[in-house]
Amino acid sequence: MKISPTPSALPDPVNAAILEVTDALIVVYDSEGRIVFFNPACEKLTGYRAHEVIGHLFWETLFIPEEKEEAKKVFDSVKTKKTPWRGKKYWVTKQGELRSILWSCTIVPAENGFVSYMVSTGVDVTEEEKIKEALREGNRWLEALLQSIGDAVIATDAFEKVTFMNPAAERLTGWDNSEVHGVPIGKVFRIIDEKSRQPLENIVRGVLESKKSHHKSNDFLLVNRKGEELPIEYTCTPILSEEKRLLGAVLVFRDISERRKRERALQESEQRFRLIAENARDIVFRYRLLPEPGFEYVNPATKAISGYSPEDHYADPDFLFKIIHPEDRSLLEKLMAGDPSLFQKHLALRWIGADGRIVFTEQTNVPIYDDQGKLIAIEGIARDITVRKEMEEALRRSEYEKKVILESISDTIFYLDREMKIVWANRIHPALQNKTEEELVNRTCFEVMFSKKNPCKDCPVQKTFQSGQVEEKEITAPDGRIYWVCSHPIDVPEKETAGVVVTHRDITDRKKAEERIRYLSFHDSLTGLYNRAFFEEELKRLDVPRQLPLSIIIGDLNGLKLVNDAFGHQVADELLRKAAELIKSCCRKEDIVARWGGDEFIILLPQTSLEEAKSITKRIEASFQRAEADPIKPSISLGYATKSSPEKKIDEVIRIAEDWVYQRKLFESKSQHHAIISSLEQTLWEVTQETREHAKRVQKISRKIGEAIGLSERELEELELLARLHDIGKVTVPREILNKEGPLTPEEWKIVKRHVEAGYRIAQSSYELAPIAEAILYHHERWDGKGYPQGLKGEEIPLLSRILAIADAYEVMTTGRPYRRAVSREEAVEEIRRNAGTQFDPHLVEVFLKVVSDI
Repeated sequence: MKISPTPSALPDPVNAAILEVTDALIVVYDSEGRIVFFNPACEKLTGYRAHEVIGHLFWETLFIPEEKEEAKKVFDSVKTKKTPWRGKKYWVTKQGELRSILWSCTIVPAENGFVSYMVSTGVDVTEEEKIKEALREGNRWLEALLQSIGDAVIATDAFEKVTFMNPAAERLTGWDNSEVHGVPIGKVFRIIDEKSRQPLENIVRGVLESKKSHHKSNDFLLVNRKGEELPIEYTCTPILSEEKRLLGAVLVFRDISERRKRERALQESEQRFRLIAENARDIVFRYRLLPEPGFEYVNPATKAISGYSPEDHYADPDFLFKIIHPEDRSLLEKLMAGDPSLFQKHLALRWIGADGRIVFTEQTNVPIYDDQGKLIAIEGIARDITVRKEMEEALRRSEYEKKVILESISDTIFYLDREMKIVWANRIHPALQNKTEEELVNRTCFEVMFSKKNPCKDCPVQKTFQSGQVEEKEITAPDGRIYWVCSHPIDVPEKETAGVVVTHRDITDRKKAEERIRYLSFHDSLTGLYNRAFFEEELKRLDVPRQLPLSIIIGDLNGLKLVNDAFGHQVADELLRKAAELIKSCCRKEDIVARWGGDEFIILLPQTSLEEAKSITKRIEASFQRAEADPIKPSISLGYATKSSPEKKIDEVIRIAEDWVYQRKLFESKSQHHAIISSLEQTLWEVTQETREHAKRVQKISRKIGEAIGLSERELEELELLARLHDIGKVTVPREILNKEGPLTPEEWKIVKRHVEAGYRIAQSSYELAPIAEAILYHHERWDGKGYPQGLKGEEIPLLSRILAIADAYEVMTTGRPYRRAVSREEAVEEIRRNAGTQFDPHLVEVFLKVVSDI
């Protein structure tokens, strides 16, 4: 294969422009592998400027050492086989950062059979790979968590089909995870009511239908695959997307067999020991129901508790009902009637003591039956719990007040023991809000708050346990939130610190506000560039001999007032932001770019010669020339100057640069205004149905009428300019309204009608168009006063506007529009004649009728 030593030609200007603005990474090599083109996207990614890499072998410049030889082999293969190559390679930036690139390479042959050059394109996929890896890591973490937790977990889809089961669920249900995918949950998770022995309805279905969580902790048995019954408690929660779309449900349950055994054993033990203890200090009684009701026995403790002696109880058969509080007598009557639900339980009954005070008692009652099973007596123990009730009420009030206070505090508060495990938390932090007390207690604060396995560096809690003093520290969480953590010791007299109270105050917003304030104090809020105050401080700092030569570039944005008048301040602001981006993109990292005034920018270039400042100025000018019109092409006048010696005053350098700017604005003002108007005119043709040919025809018709009524040459020139640019204000009307095929709504008509006012403002802002500004404003007025914007009539309407109205109407009728068919010349003439005196000036209509045959 023949190899051409150099490319025969670079891309044509249009393709070159595309290569300059595309986000794709594009590198062109010659047949030896030397870089001949390095587009801006490559510069932005790698940090290399094009001139730094052009002429160098691309595999030596861009690739990591491990892939340089492989990259050269790919190049040789493509060159030899003429076969494109695609794959992933790693580039290393100028700063040493590794970037993952999805890369392709192909040849561009010359007409003579030589390989002219090779084109490589690429896409930076580094961030995508990081996101994918993070997602994989998250999935691995979740899977490991579900595999290791003690609770059984089953997940379903929105159709009640099982999608996952962890080992704990496999153990309890007897099913294997590999068997149950797609199996209805009702087959795998079967529960019955422990008392009625009746199967329960499909709880997952209920949760999916209601989209609400469901929790049960008692009286339910799980029937596993072997038919074994296990007491469980469960929670079923719907899985909803961010858009509240139902994705499925997750069922979490646990075996509570051992817990039940412990609870029953504890109850039996407590009852045995309580009976022994209560003989001494509690009231022990036997109350006979048959044959005659009354107390058979009451121990002496009743005197100390109620103020009544045992004899008082024996003397009156109705004594029991007399000493019971009236509001509790209905409960006592149920007990006497043998309600089984009231036996072997603690009943809270209020007694009225001999001195009238209320005594709170806690009673345990045991039924005594005869051989026929008839209730004949009740034995029981009554404990005076008045003090406890008072303490409970005081504690309840105290706990409520503490809760209200702590929950109203915006800080997250933990009470930690010496092992740094949570005893109590106020759940202010979002990570704690949905946690139960069981999920928080005995977990560490650094695990709950920051998802860490070990305490934070310089942990204030550890320091408090060591010093016994209040310790504070600013800590940044993995999610980027910033907290001010304060640890207060809880001291026990003559003992080491028993625990700590830790507050976590989220100061992220405050930090951001401080950063924002700091940023705004040095930056212009509109453009993001440095502001004048910062620039002047930096100027003082850098105006030293070691920074010489010190250059200044000043730029004055052209046409800002016109854009502001025509399109409003929002579009003008966007023009300023665009200009700032263009300027900054052409400067070096060490250069200081600032907004100097309303439409002025200034650049401070340390250690930069006059020639280098000139080069940067040319680069900025070229960048503005390449920019697209939106709605007008941005334009700027630039001047620069350099301080070469310490004796020269920096103020003088700035004055020289400013003078140069103003001289260039003065010299170029006419051409700049013309360029802006041309840009607006080009935009007009693009956004409307009108064409240059339409404008020329309207110019021709208008001039014929003007000549016929004896207008001067200057007036005829103004008339032709009006015919060309009378609809210039339409550049401010949304395209979707201008190009709408159907009828416009009243609100849309209001927007369209405002184009004459916009056109007037544009014309007023340009000395070229100022003479026809009023004619533009009134060219939709009617002779009868029913036009807009001001409803002028007759000769109140400028003469040029009246001429244009006839010429424009005739041209539109005879050539047609997408929304209106064309008519014949005769029909158009008749329509204009018919509207003489209403829409059109009748005298000018007569003139038009005389000259129309020559058009």
